Amino acid sequence: MVGMQTQTNSGVQLLAGDFPRVFKPITVLTGLVLVLGTLLGKILLGAATAAAKAGGNTGDGTLTMDEITPILAFAKAGVYKVRIVRAAIAAIGETSPAMKAIAELKDPDGKVLEMFDVPTTPGVTISNQVKFAMIEGNTAFILGDGFDITIAAGSGKYKAYDADNLDGSQYPELILSEDVDSTAGDVNSTGLASGHFNEAAITGVDANAKAYLVGKPIFFGSVS
Repeated sequence: MVGMQTQTNSGVQLLAGDFPRVFKPITVLTGLVLVLGTLLGKILLGAATAAAKAGGNTGDGTLTMDEITPILAFAKAGVYKVRIVRAAIAAIGETSPAMKAIAELKDPDGKVLEMFDVPTTPGVTISNQVKFAMIEGNTAFILGDGFDITIAAGSGKYKAYDADNLDGSQYPELILSEDVDSTAGDVNSTGLASGHFNEAAITGVDANAKAYLVGKPIFFGSVS
């Protein structure tokens, strides 16, 4: 357990006050070397995959997840639904559509995130919690066609907080209570979910972390 005089690897005192400390058992993700006092985030999201809706589509167009960042900020585990809410409309006497199909993107809670025209040529990307490209094929989409984008639940393991992470660990949750080397595999450890900490001893704390932790029982101060 961490005492008032516990030192980090840099020799700096970890705790800045006597606010009650709450310890939480955690699993640290494989492949990390973390020091006592590291700010941690929980892995809430897994991989993102896309497939045609149950029953398939009449149209033979495609939806392709972005290879680099298929999951964006504020994404959540569950199924995102992309559905055609208006099929393409051709002008009288014309075969090519005068009005493109319109699709709707809903999050796992059923909230409409965006409505967009479905392109007939590549180059348009939708970026709203998930990132993908959708395009018409030789056979046009009809009303109700669509795709399901599933973001798997994360492992629930912990890694170093970073505001640029997109797997849930961009939200700080705990302070690591001991040095951990998980290079050989996951390690069971403990994190502090509450306490008054010496900011100079915390690894990874930044303005985003401080803003997120407002109202939560993790406080930063200094040791005189």
